[in-house]
Amino acid sequence: MNFFEKIAALLVAALAITNQARKALLETAVNKIAAVQVAALKFDELIGTPGASADLGDGLIELAGLFTTTFPNLDDAQKAAVKEAVRKTVDLPDGSDDAELAAEAFFNALVDALDALQELVADENLPV
Repeated sequence: MNFFEKIAALLVAALAITNQARKALLETAVNKIAAVQVAALKFDELIGTPGASADLGDGLIELAGLFTTTFPNLDDAQKAAVKEAVRKTVDLPDGSDDAELAAEAFFNALVDALDALQELVADENLPV
């Protein structure tokens, strides 16, 4: 368990949620958010050039947001196809494979976190 996951576990444990299914959805969402933070830090560390990092990072954030809001009901195969398409297009000028992998991991973690948040909201909005 990494540092962010430990913090997330502490925060979720502090919530007095009696509905265990909902608590599990919240815990998943918080852990996915922690994974985004870890991936973002790794990406930022490996990218090297601040300008390129900001441009590519901003683009990946916008793209993840577009996919998860425009196509909120993508199934797992469709999400995998989106992630694969991003993997094919991420090409950094310095040719750093580690940085490219970090960018892809950042995008994937972001899509997974947004998906987990959508599941949490869908559960919260179920009729009583």
